This record gives sequence, structure tokens and C-alpha cells, in this order.
Amino acid sequence: MAKQKMTAAEFIARYLEKRGVKHLYGVPGAAILPFYDAIKELTDIESYVVRHEQTGAFMADGYSRATGEVGVCAATSGPGGTNFLTGLYGAWMDSIPMIAIVGQQKNSLIGTMQFQEAPIVEMAIPVTKASYRLTDGSKAAAFMQEAWVTATTGRKGPVLLDLPVDQQKVEIEVDIDELIASTPVDNLPQATDADIEKTLELLKDAKRPVLLAGGGVNLSNSTEELKALAEELQIPVVTTGMGMDTFPNDHALFAGRMGTMLDTPFGNKTIVEADLVINLAGRFGDRSTGNVAVFTQNGKKIIHVNLDNKEIGKNVPTVLGIVSDVKTFMVKLAEAHKALGAPVAATAEAGTKLDLTEERTKWARKTDYTSLPIRQERALRELREFLDRDAFVSHDCGISQIWSCQLFETYVPRTYLLTGGAGTMGWGLGAALAAKLGFPE
Repeated sequence: MAKQKMTAAEFIARYLEKRGVKHLYGVPGAAILPFYDAIKELTDIESYVVRHEQTGAFMADGYSRATGEVGVCAATSGPGGTNFLTGLYGAWMDSIPMIAIVGQQKNSLIGTMQFQEAPIVEMAIPVTKASYRLTDGSKAAAFMQEAWVTATTGRKGPVLLDLPVDQQKVEIEVDIDELIASTPVDNLPQATDADIEKTLELLKDAKRPVLLAGGGVNLSNSTEELKALAEELQIPVVTTGMGMDTFPNDHALFAGRMGTMLDTPFGNKTIVEADLVINLAGRFGDRSTGNVAVFTQNGKKIIHVNLDNKEIGKNVPTVLGIVSDVKTFMVKLAEAHKALGAPVAATAEAGTKLDLTEERTKWARKTDYTSLPIRQERALRELREFLDRDAFVSHDCGISQIWSCQLFETYVPRTYLLTGGAGTMGWGLGAALAAKLGFPE
């Protein structure tokens, strides 16, 4: 594709389509109409108009969690953009890649308190990975490329784009295919051989090691690598709140969930009694840990693997912090362990397979109530029995989420949708709508 002339708004619409974006969620309005016109007239992107911009942001977020792709929402200036903030905050807390596009007053009028003008870039900075204003429409190509790369590389996150209406109409000349082909490679940090060797040494000394799967296992699309590592090491797997659906809940090595509320009894018991916990892409957030002294008592050792070095040791002291893409770490550790030719963990005797099914069942919460009105434990058990294994379930926050996390089993990655850091009310409906659009069958 050679260079073509188009407006900045037309470029942004076409760029998103080239990147594989299929849906746009939001509410059109005057300041964003050039962009919406381009979506309608020049692309096959389907525009879904919601009744409140906040739901548009929830849908973009939920779509990303369900599919692993970038969710995109758009709204007009002023209140349209400010109504995105709660959705951006939820995506930012959980490292979800999404792009929120808002209209803005003309460049020359910004800062003069015109109709539906808001300092949305400044308002969004604390709850986004980055927040940009297109102050020069002629630079739309570099502007959009940077925004996409920011949202989708490293520790992913939401990005806000503020588009002054006059700059959307600026004509540019660009080769979109060439621009996309020039996208820099996402060079994620990788665990070193020394990291792997030290991890194996700690595993060899441990009597009760545990793999703790965080939300980053889903975000890095490495659930198969987690399963392979657990089966290679033959040690229990416990999940965090954001890692609920990273490991099949009926697998022989699944011990349960850890947390102060979003937990299972055997999951917490396994973590408390462990002498080595390998945190795989989790944050040790307060809903998972409660009293962090649990992780420092009785000689318990923590290995923390995370893409973001700022997370390591932030909440819980670690004996070994590994800044790495979690998928790379798990593949390297599994390969290194296999090369040894014999199991290193005390839980894995040569020629035997660990099976936690009986213990997990023994410690499970009671669900076979027959009293009326029907109790939540029975309702959730019967709902799980009725639904297909790969059915999507989405959540708002509150007691319904707590009951679900305690009692509902998950089997397929990216099917259990909830906001972990923000705990947003009203989020679940938008997420469900987007998941259905992403997977119509």
C-alpha cells in the first residue's frame, strides 16, 4: 500500500481496522463526529452505541479480558470523556490493554472553558498507562503508533487519546501498512540462567512448594505453560483473585484459591503451610494476602516473578525476585527441570503423580443444602453444573462476587470476568455484552 491522503480521523479509523479492531463501543457526539464518520464510511468496524459512556469503557475492558485483544471505546468531549474515567481506572488497575478515544474542542479554544471542554488528558493521567492529546493533526501517524505500542507492550494498560475536532480534519499522507510493519518488537525481560538455577535450588530444599498463579498468567496467554510446569514439577497450584481461571479447577494439581474473601479453604491452607511460594505474575494484593506476616513466618520463602520490577518485594519480602515475562520463565524452568532427569520437589516422587482431588474435596465448602429459600451455595453449584465448561461468567463487585469466587469452579482461561483492583459496580453487564460480541456462539 502506497502513501494515501486522508484526514487524521480517517487515518485513526483505518489504522485501528488494520490492527484487527472489530468493535467500537461508546456514544458519538459533535466533537468526535469526524472519527465516527470515518468508522462508518471507511471501515468494517462495528459501532455499538451504549446508553452511558461508562458502559462503553466497561465493554472495551471486558472485550479485552475475554479475547486477549485490544478493546476500543469512543465518546465526545467533556462529559463523554469524563464518563470513561471509572472504566479506565478499572483497566489500569488490572493491566488491561484498551484505547479510549474522546473528542475535544478546537486547539485554539482549549483552556478557555468552552462548551463541553474538559481537561481530560490531565484527569486521565493517574488512571491510564498514558494519556495523549493530538495537538498537531499532521503528526497523527506517529501519535497513533505510539499509543498502540504503549497499550500493548510491556506491562499492558489503557491509553486515552484526546482529539481536538479541528485536528481530526487535518489532511495527512501516510502508508498505513508500512507504518504497522515498522512497529518495534516487544522485548520483554527474560529470566536468566542464574534465576532458573537459583529457583531449582530453592525447590530442591523445599518440602511443601506451591505455584501461585496471578492475573498476569492470563494476560501473557501462558495458561498452557502453567499447566505444563505444574505437571513437570508435580507441585500444587493455587490461584489469586485475578488468576481464578488460569488453571482448570478439576485438575489433579489444583489446590484452590488464596485470599481474604475470594478463596477456598484448601487453597488458603496450602499457602499457609507452604515453605516455598513461587508467585507467577501476581501482585500480592491485599485481597489475596491479608496479613502479610503469613508470608514471612516459619521460614517461608517467596520467589516473585513479575514483568514489572516495581511489583517485586512491594508488598511481601522475597528471597528471589525475577523480572521476567512469566511465560519465558515457566518454559525455561520446565525445560531445566526436565533436563535434570529426576524430580527436585519433595512432593514429586519419581514415577508417581500428585493428586489433590481427595483433599480438595474434603476441605470444600458445603453446597448440598436442601433448605428453602435456596441458599447461595446450592444455587452456584447447580448453576455450574448447568453451564458448559467454557461458559463466560462476569461479575460486579460485592457479596455476589465473593460467593462466586468461593464456590464457582472455572475450567477455561479468560472466561471468568471480574475487575480485581477497582471492584466496579455495573461492570459485569458491559463485560458480558462484550464477551458475547467477541464469542457470538
